[in-house]
Amino acid sequence: MSREFGAKVQTTKLASSFGLCTKPNLTCFHSLFKFYCETKYPKQTLLLFRELLESNAKPNELTFALLLKATASAVNLKSVKAIVEANQIRTHLIKSSIGQFIHVSTALLDLYAKLGCLKIACQVFDDMRERDVVYWNALISGFSRNGYDLDALELFVQMCRKGFGPCRITLVSLVPSCARHGLISQGKSIHGFGVKTGLDLDSQVKIVLTSMYAKCADLEAAEGLFEQMVDKSVVSWNTMVAAYGQNAKPVTLVYLLSTNDNPDSIHCFSVKTGLSHAEKGNILSVMQYFAQMQQFDMKPDHVAMVSILQGITDPAHFHIGLAFHCYSFKSGLSIDILVANGLISMYSKFDDIEVAFSIFSEMHEKTLISWNSLMSGCVHSERSSDAFELFCELKMSGHCPDSISMASLLSGCCQLGYLQFGEKLHSYVLRNNLEIDDYVGTALIDMVFKSMKEQCLATWNSMISGYSLCGLEHKALSCYYEMREQGLVPDKITFVGVLAACT
Repeated sequence: MSREFGAKVQTTKLASSFGLCTKPNLTCFHSLFKFYCETKYPKQTLLLFRELLESNAKPNELTFALLLKATASAVNLKSVKAIVEANQIRTHLIKSSIGQFIHVSTALLDLYAKLGCLKIACQVFDDMRERDVVYWNALISGFSRNGYDLDALELFVQMCRKGFGPCRITLVSLVPSCARHGLISQGKSIHGFGVKTGLDLDSQVKIVLTSMYAKCADLEAAEGLFEQMVDKSVVSWNTMVAAYGQNAKPVTLVYLLSTNDNPDSIHCFSVKTGLSHAEKGNILSVMQYFAQMQQFDMKPDHVAMVSILQGITDPAHFHIGLAFHCYSFKSGLSIDILVANGLISMYSKFDDIEVAFSIFSEMHEKTLISWNSLMSGCVHSERSSDAFELFCELKMSGHCPDSISMASLLSGCCQLGYLQFGEKLHSYVLRNNLEIDDYVGTALIDMVFKSMKEQCLATWNSMISGYSLCGLEHKALSCYYEMREQGLVPDKITFVGVLAACT
């Protein structure tokens, strides 16, 4: 906790003890709320709000707006505890009728969107009769951020039909939803709308449009937008270099240096180019770019380090991973949550689970990704019992398991033959409306299949058909070959399943 924070708390306590604050002072509370927004102390924010209520001070619309903003700035939002706290704040708003203030309702909607509670966010949106552009933008951004691309586009159309004029924030929030081949035509329409209204002249709008075209493999359009930018920022260079990487178009460090561009741009290029090699598993090229960066006195950031660690998949390159671990420790990057998660995943890949546990235990803050990485590593290292213990600790920590957590645990049940526990996990998935994606579906099929003592032809047919329906053609074909190795003769149902996998 910082000295500034301690001083503010001590000032508040001293004022109360000496009776200097004879009347509840909302201004003092508001000042502390603003401080929490800047320093991201969500727990202290809620404790302070309770203290405010106990002091019989009456919170106003500014109090709740600051409270919601401070809560939304928390690092770990997607947990059961965070959702419960958001619901408690909403209850206070309903009781006090302060929720009818549009800026307060916007902050509440934004909080639920960041929590991933889109249904509740839509309820908040529907309950508000008077809306402005900022209010519409909050829900569009929420849909886009959570992957509800079509809902974001549909809401944008509704907004225009209601007579609200979109602003640059609207396009910045919406365009990322069109960054896939199936929605490129809608993205071009939004680009056209931006040109017509002049919103495309904004640098942020140009950047998101450039990123959209790059992700949709229209590099020519991305280059055209990039060349139109008068002031090219670090973000715009990042976007364009990423575009070249995504479309396998090389660009050299020497070329960028010859343009006499600013050092920040060169740094971005070096990092991004190194990352593209890491993502492709070309670790030797990563080492070359890392050496070049050292020559130019450039230091990779946490994003670069995570990408490098993810690219180390070959056991022959494990010593390189150890070297980067040492570098991240010396440079202070190892305390970053993303880097720590990357290190856990790397050590788990190579069955060095004890080191992964050591890194996990030293983390000051553990996100759901941290727990999932270690649970997955335990299962990968055939230490599924440890994964189940971690799951219990995960629940006690207040985090809400997701489909990735369930997939790891179901694979663990498959290893240990815990069919009954696997059935309970399946019930948990259904009860909590968790998405049954390919990983969870595969784990469920494997668990049930391997729990059978003898697999007959009908069982193998069910497995092949099941994998085919889930779009897991490689799994389906592997089952077919494994079935043939066991001496079973395929029938017409087998071939229907195999052919379905091939289509």
